Amino acid sequence: MPPPRKARPVRSCTECKQVKLRCDAKQTSPRPCTRCLSKGFECVVDSSFRRTPARRRLDELSQEVNHLRRSLQDAAHQRLSAEPQVPRHGDTETVRCSSSWGTEQSLADVEDDQIGDCAFTRDELISIFSTFAVSFYKHLPVVDPPITPRLLQKSSPFLFWTIVMIVVHRAPLAYPEVRSSALSNAYKPLLAKAVLATPLTLSTIQALLYLCTWPFSVDYQARDQSWTLVGIAVNAALYSGLHKPNHPQSLRSIGVFVDSRTRSSLWLACFYVSANLSQSIGVPPYIRSPEDLAVVSRIASDESVPRELAVLAEIQVCAVKYTSLVSESAELHLAAMLERAFKHELDLTKDRFAAHWSADIEFVFLDAKLHLIATLAVSHSNKQLNSTSEGSSGLPVDPSLAVALSDGFDCAIRLIRILCLGQDVSQAPIPLGKHAITVDELFAEGLPKLYFRGLVFAAFYLLRYRISSNTTLTAAGHLARKHVDIACNYLRRHSMRPTDEPGRAAAAIETLHRFSTVLPAAISGPMRIKERLGASIFYDALTKANEFRSRPVWVLNDQEQPQQKLVVETTPSNIAGQADTPATDTGERGAELSAGNGGYLADLPEDWLEHLDLDVMELSGDLFMGAATFS
Repeated sequence: MPPPRKARPVRSCTECKQVKLRCDAKQTSPRPCTRCLSKGFECVVDSSFRRTPARRRLDELSQEVNHLRRSLQDAAHQRLSAEPQVPRHGDTETVRCSSSWGTEQSLADVEDDQIGDCAFTRDELISIFSTFAVSFYKHLPVVDPPITPRLLQKSSPFLFWTIVMIVVHRAPLAYPEVRSSALSNAYKPLLAKAVLATPLTLSTIQALLYLCTWPFSVDYQARDQSWTLVGIAVNAALYSGLHKPNHPQSLRSIGVFVDSRTRSSLWLACFYVSANLSQSIGVPPYIRSPEDLAVVSRIASDESVPRELAVLAEIQVCAVKYTSLVSESAELHLAAMLERAFKHELDLTKDRFAAHWSADIEFVFLDAKLHLIATLAVSHSNKQLNSTSEGSSGLPVDPSLAVALSDGFDCAIRLIRILCLGQDVSQAPIPLGKHAITVDELFAEGLPKLYFRGLVFAAFYLLRYRISSNTTLTAAGHLARKHVDIACNYLRRHSMRPTDEPGRAAAAIETLHRFSTVLPAAISGPMRIKERLGASIFYDALTKANEFRSRPVWVLNDQEQPQQKLVVETTPSNIAGQADTPATDTGERGAELSAGNGGYLADLPEDWLEHLDLDVMELSGDLFMGAATFS
């Protein structure tokens, strides 16, 4: 009888054995193996473990996702059936707040005031706060209705002058640029003093959130201070305990006096503003743990919180939860399933808040969808984003990715039509309650910056999709071209000067639009920026637009400010000669770096500009040549 076979010693942990990777658990024992230590896995060596085949594992995950989806549907159905079927009145909490701020009674006791050398009469202040109540307040209702402008004037001067600053800077026709500049110079020292006066008061947090929603105009997008300021606001809110269900006592040792009336809505606003900014710039949000997201959802379900703010927060809860899952998922099929689950959960949110849905909420809804689709594309397709069919790269594209990109195309079209034309092209009408999407509602000067940034992102997505999917000559390609034109014209109309941010954004879009006809591979080629989630498309497009115009695209050292003087160009010769006549001290060096690192213009003949058909996109040459850089 042969001797029994000796069992082979187990050298791999279960995690490494499951994915068939070499494991160094034997060498690192008793510590976890290198892979488990880096991934945060539990390192277990089990001789009885048998790996699960990938196909069976994928089926199990699919069944789990379907089970979660059915559970969500059942929960949503129970919520809707439990709600009373009495129709809601049109005067929601936000409308009541807004109207109370704009009444003659609330503005009657406002007095003349001044900040620094900039003085405002009583009538001017009444006009400013009336405008804020009508056009601005509804986008971020974080100030309680009982607090009148006069109370702010006496007890919260920083919040008072922040509101004045926001309105004046967005009404250039009513307030000359000289007045606006004087106000800005007087306001900035007040801002610096307020953020350093710790602990921050609730009114200071409110002012910072307003300043992040309607920030200062900048000549370079990296200099936008919104992300820094919202971080200060979120940390101050955490210190004040706004994220806790029960507010702390107003003890001198802590130094925080908390009014329970403003706690919930202010924490909701902190989350919404910070999450939306993180989505736009492609970085993890400050508030993202499952526990924190559960607190936000609980607050949003409170009927005392302004409903519009609750809807916006719930949309961002979905976006934050699924963006990290999609970007970190190792398998494309699983990421695509998560993307579909995300859209389904968003649709449930839309059904839940149908009575409070409006045009601006629909825009934020579509913007969140588009950014998550872009995250899926950037994270899971190094080459497949550049071709949605076999052809340009020779590689077959996963059908789930192609479907997601097509959905993103539809979202981008709807975003542009809602904001620029005041209409929607979806087959089913949008449930807007009493509010219809109207041009007047969306053309108000109170639109936050996120709307303009979302519009630019949609245009960049369409440009890349139109070229990379080989749809240039198809109906979809013509539709994309038409809506890029619409976006550019809208941005132009909202620019008083060529150096305004919307006008510079239009110039960047038009540059990519025109070069897509002569250098399509340069537009749809490999992305230089991939680490900014869905926003990578935004930053990559800006970089290419700057490179096409021979503008600096590199920061040469840590001390250099990534900033350049805004110069209005009016002739083709100005653009062609920019490499020889830089707009800044670093312009010439930037052009050399661009050419030395595979710049798209390096291999073109010297007379390349003479062969450009400037009318091919039915845009005037002045539009293409006549604006400074949006970067």
